[in-house]
Amino acid sequence: MSELANQIYMSIVTLTTWKKQLYNRIQSGQNHFDECPLGKWLTENAGKLGASVHYEKTFTIYNKFLEETEKIIQLAESGQQKEALAAMEYGSCFESVAQELVQGIIAWREEVQHQ
Repeated sequence: MSELANQIYMSIVTLTTWKKQLYNRIQSGQNHFDECPLGKWLTENAGKLGASVHYEKTFTIYNKFLEETEKIIQLAESGQQKEALAAMEYGSCFESVAQELVQGIIAWREEVQHQ
C-alpha cells in the first residue's frame, strides 16, 4: 500500500475514533470537545492532496460534516444532552453526512491504490 493510500485509510480510522469520543463526551456530560483531526489533515496536506478530484469532494463533504457537528456541540453545550445524542444516531443528518464522508474517502483510497 502506498503511503498516501495508508494516510487516506488512517483518516477513516481517525474520523471514526473522533466520532466515538464526541459521543462519549456528550454522554458523560463533558462540555470540552476537541477539533476533528480529519480537517487538520486535509488542510495541512492541501498542497499534495489538492490535485485529486476526490480531495475537493472530500473537503466539501467534510465541511457539511462540520456544520452538523457544530449543531450537536451547541445542543450539548446548552444542556440538551439527549437531543445531542439523538442527533448522532443512525438515520440522523449527522450520521448520513458522516457515512457520505467515509464513502468518499474510500473511493479516494481506491483511486490512489490503482494508480
